[in-house]
Amino acid sequence: MSLLDPKEIFKKFNNSWSALSEAEEPLSAPEQKRMASDLSEVFNYLSASTKKQNSFNSIYSQSASDARLKDQLTTDRTQLATQRDFIESSYEKVEQYFRTIQLAGYAAFFGLWSLSKDYLPEKYALYSLLLMIVSALVFMFWEILKSSIITLAIKDHAKIGSNLIENFIASRVKIRGRSSAIFLVTKYRFIPWFLSISSGIASVIILITLLVCRVINA
Repeated sequence: MSLLDPKEIFKKFNNSWSALSEAEEPLSAPEQKRMASDLSEVFNYLSASTKKQNSFNSIYSQSASDARLKDQLTTDRTQLATQRDFIESSYEKVEQYFRTIQLAGYAAFFGLWSLSKDYLPEKYALYSLLLMIVSALVFMFWEILKSSIITLAIKDHAKIGSNLIENFIASRVKIRGRSSAIFLVTKYRFIPWFLSISSGIASVIILITLLVCRVINA
């Protein structure tokens, strides 16, 4: 329903107010009925005006809400990026430290084994050597597999900028496959780690035990 002219509403309100203020005797029934009709129209006008949405205020409110949401999303993305960088950096440092320790351990073991093999029982010395070789092979296989998958994934990402839609779709399919492979390698990395570390520790225990027994019996 369309609203009446504000001037007409104001006139009706003013007339009703003046009639009530200036009346010295009770109003007659027709005057009361006319005043009730005028005041009803004034009330309906005010009620409809308060419910009518101001387009400028609505746009301003929506813009302010969008700005707050954008700021919140920017903050969340910054925090997530910081956490991701921290986790990736920590993981890389731990992996580099572990790799360095393991390589140093291999070098120390083979050096000690080559110096002491002539003083140890041949059969057990060979057991120790074979276990350490298994540990080193598992470690090398794991590093080669991981590096190959990551390298292929990087190459696929580099090719994604092709102008042909067919090449773009094919690249996306390859990237999805590489990502799944990287996820599986990361998820099950404890298997080669366990095999490499357990066989290496077993080899070191055998070698140290033989050396201790050799010293005691000397």
